[in-house]
Amino acid sequence: SFENLYQLRKSISYLAWLRTSETVKRSKSKLGAVEIYTGPNTKPFFDNYPLALSLVSRAFPNQQEPTRTIVIRFKFADLDWAKNTLKEKLSTADFEKLDSRENGTELTGRCDNDSQNCRGAMEQAFGENGELNLIIQGIANGDDPNDPTGKARFYSGMVEAHEYFHGIQAIPITGKSDRWPLTWFVEGSAEWVQNVAINSNNFKAYSLFLDSDCNGSCVELSQVEIAQFISTEDQKSLPTKFERFLNYSLGSRVIEALVAIKGQDALIEMYKQMATKITFAQAFKNTYGVDWNYAIPILSKVIYANILGI
Repeated sequence: SFENLYQLRKSISYLAWLRTSETVKRSKSKLGAVEIYTGPNTKPFFDNYPLALSLVSRAFPNQQEPTRTIVIRFKFADLDWAKNTLKEKLSTADFEKLDSRENGTELTGRCDNDSQNCRGAMEQAFGENGELNLIIQGIANGDDPNDPTGKARFYSGMVEAHEYFHGIQAIPITGKSDRWPLTWFVEGSAEWVQNVAINSNNFKAYSLFLDSDCNGSCVELSQVEIAQFISTEDQKSLPTKFERFLNYSLGSRVIEALVAIKGQDALIEMYKQMATKITFAQAFKNTYGVDWNYAIPILSKVIYANILGI
């Protein structure tokens, strides 16, 4: 509970991992149709998409999932191919909607033009209830020595799991509300789920990724700064001293604590609550049973202590 979270902080990682791992082991996949299109010059580092997605599916047996998932994978050399494939696989209306949402950067936004390297990925939901799940995935030219978690993410299926979970998040809220949970909750949930799903049989690997993912900016933050970060409304209002990746690395730490308290299904319950057009704080109170302002100092104290190992 929030009342004993600090006292039991050293048990958070194992409890959150264990309860989700056990769900994966006893559940069956509900994965819908998956269509994977890979560019002619593209060779993915990980090539068992259905496995990664099925592990996420098994972690959430009580939740609705997309009925159809379209995956388009490409290197920089295949950008034109990817654009043509995207237009072919989406309806004209859905393509125009996507192009408008992303200001024409739905593909190039996953790439760095200077280095001609594509390392980013994106999920978008279509349909009245998000039943069509589109994953646009850039494939890097090679390993990045400056990315300590790159191999874990690109070679294991984590990227694939991350983007698919975004599709599960979208279903309860698509077409019902324009107000979504805070950015760190959205991305931190997907970052945590990718880790626990892929490493559901290996707590050591789960813990190593959690630590390495947060080994940069996370460890430099004070308890006050952690509280300030998770209090921030959205990406647009994020103070410049915070880097964007904290939504993923630090966010996953907060999500882990929330899962230890209430379980992984509560992550989707937040979307169901916010689909009724209430605020994040109201949804949090309805889901976790305490005021958001009450939870912030407890979570920041716990996360700060766990990051530093104290």
